[in-house]
Amino acid sequence: MFKNGIVQWGWPEIEELLQCPICLDIPATGPGLTVEQCIHGHHICYSCKTKVENCPLCKCSFHGTRNFVVEELLRHFEILKNTMLLNNMVVDTKPKKKKKVKLNANAPSFEPNQLPVRRNVNTPKANKGLYPCRVEDCDVSLPAARLLNHVRCFHADNLTESTVDIADSYSQTWEVTKKIKKPINKTSFVVFVSGIGLVFLTIEMLRSGQLIAVVQTAMKFRQAQAFLASVEFFSVNATFSYNTRLLSVRDNIPHMLQTKNCFTLTKTQVDRLRVNNKFNCKLRLSRYNNIDFDLLTVPNTDVHTYIAGVRASLVDEQSKKLKTEAPSKSVKTVVNEPAIPQASSSSLSGFTMEELLSESFQQKITEILKSVCANQSTVNTDNAPTTTGAKKKKNKNKNKKK
Repeated sequence: MFKNGIVQWGWPEIEELLQCPICLDIPATGPGLTVEQCIHGHHICYSCKTKVENCPLCKCSFHGTRNFVVEELLRHFEILKNTMLLNNMVVDTKPKKKKKVKLNANAPSFEPNQLPVRRNVNTPKANKGLYPCRVEDCDVSLPAARLLNHVRCFHADNLTESTVDIADSYSQTWEVTKKIKKPINKTSFVVFVSGIGLVFLTIEMLRSGQLIAVVQTAMKFRQAQAFLASVEFFSVNATFSYNTRLLSVRDNIPHMLQTKNCFTLTKTQVDRLRVNNKFNCKLRLSRYNNIDFDLLTVPNTDVHTYIAGVRASLVDEQSKKLKTEAPSKSVKTVVNEPAIPQASSSSLSGFTMEELLSESFQQKITEILKSVCANQSTVNTDNAPTTTGAKKKKNKNKNKKK
């Protein structure tokens, strides 16, 4: 970054260097979370390393080599960022125009002392990268600052905007209808809460009867972990609830099922829940430090594994249907023309070179060619227009003139 012809380098550039090349997020730190690098020195975060085998930048392989320098910088990144921000604060000492104020003729002149004005040189940048829209089948990916306007323009029926209450939390209730039209039926709700951000609630109802609920927000993983979501499905017959931390919209449902970071219901639980194929869903959002419960829900590993397998089979079935229902390519219409007989290649097969060069075989070829020419002449005569009637009329007119 240049300013007044001088190269300036600060914490935004360090943050860009530390970002993972796949998820464009700063790698998470903690016990068991390592940062690996390829043979050329390109690092990658722990969660993205489990998804790829080769480096996304140079396509080289990973050999389990850790980047201890990047890990140490990530542990002390916040301290480094704050110190660099304080060092970038400069004092504006430009003199301002003095204005003399006279109270009266006999009053002495008063000139107040000017205090230095502190201003920030480097303003923090917004979240980089693209964030996908999770409203049903929408496949648009936009920056975080533009995603809210996209939802307002194209998904206004799914959006609810509000503010937090006195307890710094927000709650909303919807009515959900069970549908079994497709292998996977999606229902999406979007909430924009000032003070929390843009939150997507996606409910997938499988044809086999299971239910999957996912709560995601349009921000980075670290920022999303500061908020907690409580999802509750209830009716007159039963109530099921789930408490989890928010996740980023960059994560997909198959990976969330694998890591057990979503809410699932079995077929028997959904049957108990629904009344006339309807039930209620309540979402509560709050900051993780200001909640009245500290225990997160422990998911059932066996149920998540079973539902993940069922969903994968339904996705394969849906993709096969789309391939079969795809419109076939347009075929050119061919005008029916009279078939011309041709010499078949089977009549010449099974002969040696000596037999092909013999006189008897050459006589056979001449006979075949004569038959083909005779058939072509008959076809042309059949298709030619009849002009005998026109010739007769011309001959009559000539005889009359004579």
